[in-house]
Amino acid sequence: MRALLAVAAILVAATPASAALLMYEGFDYAVSDNLNGRTNPMVGTPWLKSGSSPAGTSQTIVAGSVSYPALPSATGNSLSTPRLAAASNTANRITLPSAPYIRANEGSLFFSFTFRLLEWDAITDVLAKNATNRKGGLIAGFHGGVADTATGMGTATAYAGSIWVRRALDYTQTGTDGTAGTQNNTYELGILKTIASPSAAEMETAFATSRPLTIGETVLVVAEYKFVNDGTLTSDVARLWINPTPGVVTAPTVVAPISTSGITTAINSFYIYSHTSSPGDSLVDEVRVGTTFASVVPVPEPAACSMAVLGATAVSVVVGRRQRENVAA
Repeated sequence: MRALLAVAAILVAATPASAALLMYEGFDYAVSDNLNGRTNPMVGTPWLKSGSSPAGTSQTIVAGSVSYPALPSATGNSLSTPRLAAASNTANRITLPSAPYIRANEGSLFFSFTFRLLEWDAITDVLAKNATNRKGGLIAGFHGGVADTATGMGTATAYAGSIWVRRALDYTQTGTDGTAGTQNNTYELGILKTIASPSAAEMETAFATSRPLTIGETVLVVAEYKFVNDGTLTSDVARLWINPTPGVVTAPTVVAPISTSGITTAINSFYIYSHTSSPGDSLVDEVRVGTTFASVVPVPEPAACSMAVLGATAVSVVVGRRQRENVAA
């Protein structure tokens, strides 16, 4: 019996976390298509631009996937998220299955995506150090609104678990402006509970400053937004993992500043943003949204299947042995 229980545990551990997966997006659409209006095949709802601005029109499908080696093989193509000119921020949203997700029910939502910064738009060290560029550009996250073309992205507190990208600065070197800090062609990722501006000190804690990334590097981004229903908004938790190992839950790379407030409404959708303050053009791919860490950082199917086969074989051996023992008795 103990052997059977052990084998059962193996089988449970080998079962994919697909039940907790709410959405997978591999951008399996025609090259050059706008993301706006494309219907996700898993959930059956479309990505829609936000509002009447040029939002959504500049995010297009490009050939090839942004694959991360430890994840299941990527499918389809990928999404171009260009750095845009001033006042041209653009976003597409998709309404999540079973939304809304509300604070009263507490619990967490997770998302993951692969990311690759393609190039570096040159700016001076003076500009790189100003408040706008220290906050950086928005990439993706959860949102309180449903996906529709009539409504914009709304207030800063309609966002939840927002992922940001900014230029890294080397403060051991003197910049071209004569003060400490110069660009070194690396960048950093960070997470905020919303997009409301925290203090400069809090902003520094929101970014993974010890984990600089390089142009052309493929990065696995994983985030969690956890509702805490204690009568405040500051207790909500937003966590970021950079390049975690599938199947292994580790401490997050960075946690959003705890003193800042979270989303004021329920989570209804997931968005992808192209922002004027991003360091350069980028690609986003392999988007997953789920209710567990394992659902958005899955173990590749071949490994899971191998474990299942091993477990089934073990069950067969144990059952056969028990039958022989019963006959002998």
